[in-house]
Amino acid sequence: MTVPRNTLLVVPDAESDADAAAFRACFAAVAPQGVELRVHVGQPATDAAWRELVADADGIVLNWRLPDEALRAATKLRVVSFLGTGAADHLDLGAAQARGIDVRTVSGYSNDAVAEHTLGLLLALARGTVARNRELREGEWLPATGMQLSGKRLGLVGYGGIGQRVAELGAAFGMDVVAWTRSGRVASPARFAELAEVLSESDVVSLHLSLTPGTTACIGAEELATMREGALLLNTARGALVDEAAVLDALDSGRLGGYATDVFVEEPAPPGSPLLAHPRVLATPHIGYATADAEAALLRRGIENAIAGLTGASPTT
Repeated sequence: MTVPRNTLLVVPDAESDADAAAFRACFAAVAPQGVELRVHVGQPATDAAWRELVADADGIVLNWRLPDEALRAATKLRVVSFLGTGAADHLDLGAAQARGIDVRTVSGYSNDAVAEHTLGLLLALARGTVARNRELREGEWLPATGMQLSGKRLGLVGYGGIGQRVAELGAAFGMDVVAWTRSGRVASPARFAELAEVLSESDVVSLHLSLTPGTTACIGAEELATMREGALLLNTARGALVDEAAVLDALDSGRLGGYATDVFVEEPAPPGSPLLAHPRVLATPHIGYATADAEAALLRRGIENAIAGLTGASPTT
């Protein structure tokens, strides 16, 4: 099926002029004739501005939230391509489904980026790199003994695309990799272990689960108490997978040797966050996915998904 002429595809919330230019370049490379792209920089400030922007849209490529009023105003809308996996947090999926709107998401685009960031956090946490750098810049020469990764056990909680890539990188450092999944299916280089074993027998535990009602705060005081004394905990998945107060208690007691996180229960993390003040916490502002390569793949696949939706084709993978 071809795309009807005079089809309008709207990006309502490009983050910057550079982002808008990237959308246009991706669109020019893949779009069929007859499709117009309209890009708005920044989120529309009012309901009226939203209505004007999307009223004639056949498809939307969405960065952030699509307000309910905008969804109602887009009476021609046939497809929403969300740039990421968490579409349910950004638009009313029930309302879209009731109208027959095809909502598509993009997964896997940042597997390498997030996995590499996870290993970067691990290396820095294991050797105290950030603290040693700070001390040196302040005129202090304070060599300290860190953790060598080779020969240590890396335990993965979750084994999707990112978890599998972390397993490969960990194995390349000579780590013994075990992983837990609900299905019990784990591919090389990891081997399956029950969650209790992953927590209690690993020198490093890294979280790679989706956030659901069943996984919220799945790493709390009870789970942390079973971990090896001095073990490291990594979280580049979702902040709410952990009970942050329990993590702080485990750090203070010495049960946890360190916590490295790219994600928080509340984002942006408040300036007074106790996690940010703790000397054994290494934190970054949710940048695991943010590489030029990953962002280019996200834009390209988001636009391809939208165009495929307008033609009735299957989503891109």
